Amino acid sequence: MRKQLLDTDQIMYALGDGNYSNLYFSNGTVELTSHTLKWYEEGYPTFLRISKSAMINPKYIKDCVSVSPGIAYITMDTGVQIAISRRRIQRVAFKLRRMGESVSKEVGKPGRN
Repeated sequence: MRKQLLDTDQIMYALGDGNYSNLYFSNGTVELTSHTLKWYEEGYPTFLRISKSAMINPKYIKDCVSVSPGIAYITMDTGVQIAISRRRIQRVAFKLRRMGESVSKEVGKPGRN
C-alpha cells in the first residue's frame, strides 16, 4: 500500500463512506481516499471524531451549537453544518473546551444527555 502524505492543516473535515473517506480541503477540493475514518483518527490525533461518519479539524470550527439535549452540530468556516452524534456530544464539548475552542453555552451541560 502506498502511503500518501497529506497536509493536515489543509483538511477541514472528513466524511466516511464505508471503507472510503471523502476529505474536504480548505481550498474547496474533495478527495476520495481508500482509508476508513478510523485509519485517519489513529494517524491524525489532532482531528476530532464527532460521529461514526464524520471527523473534523478543530482549526476550521466556526461555531458549535446545541439545539436540544440530544441534538448538536458543528458549523465549519465554510458554513457546512455537521451533526455531532448524540452519544458523543459530551465528549466533543469536553475536548473542544480542552483545546480552547469556543463552545456554545448549551453544549456539554451536565445532565443534558
